[in-house]
Amino acid sequence: MFDLNSEPEGEIGQRLRDLGFTDAWRKDHPEDPGYTYDREKNIANHILQDRFPLTFVTEDISFDSNTKETLLKLAQTQERRPRRIDQIWIRTSAKVRSMRSRIVGMPNENGMAPSDHFGVVTDLDLE
Repeated sequence: MFDLNSEPEGEIGQRLRDLGFTDAWRKDHPEDPGYTYDREKNIANHILQDRFPLTFVTEDISFDSNTKETLLKLAQTQERRPRRIDQIWIRTSAKVRSMRSRIVGMPNENGMAPSDHFGVVTDLDLE
């Protein structure tokens, strides 16, 4: 499993596909986004993160304050949007008879999850 903090449709995912890897989640769930980072479903872990500063630093940019504020809001929006940033990529010479992927680490009845990301588990049945 890769915790790439990037989406499988991006450059890293494309490079993995070019190397012959298969995105297990996408293969098993072609229409489900499979978000592993989702503030709406993982509220308790993200309350704490709201107090952390973004890694995007506007003080080093020579723009006026309105432009800096706009850039900061864009960065916050990007950081807070749901996305699939934890993935399992598979490359095997064996024939895959079946592949089942699921998301794990969802919040319990008290709204607590083990991490700010959800995990991915894939079971393979190989010949």
